[in-house]
Amino acid sequence: MKSTKAIADEEPGAPPSLDKAIGLRVRELRLERGLSQKELGAAIGVTAQQMQKYESGANRLAASALLGLARTMGVAMSSLYPNDTDDAVYVSMLDNADFAALAATFAKLSQRERKLLLGTAKLMQRLSDPEAD
Repeated sequence: MKSTKAIADEEPGAPPSLDKAIGLRVRELRLERGLSQKELGAAIGVTAQQMQKYESGANRLAASALLGLARTMGVAMSSLYPNDTDDAVYVSMLDNADFAALAATFAKLSQRERKLLLGTAKLMQRLSDPEAD
């Protein structure tokens, strides 16, 4: 997998490889479902030309567009990301309602409470899988 720096250092003017990979995945899913660019674009409020730019990686998809595409095609948002990127892991966590609720609660805690919760979670993980150490 390319690092963030490697992606940033790509040829000037060329779409970043992650944008291209996401675009290709959107195209693949669209074709599997027998949808035209016009039909899929209409579902998220953009033109067929804009869908073409998304699929080529020329234009970056906003999070709201990614979510709309995922819902329209009946897939998890994380499935739009290539399997070999760290980003897919984070997006799949956000697709999980329990994780989202935990993250929202965690954000409201003080720094001390966060450290205690993290320590408790690590202890729980060690107790449930003693060979993980």
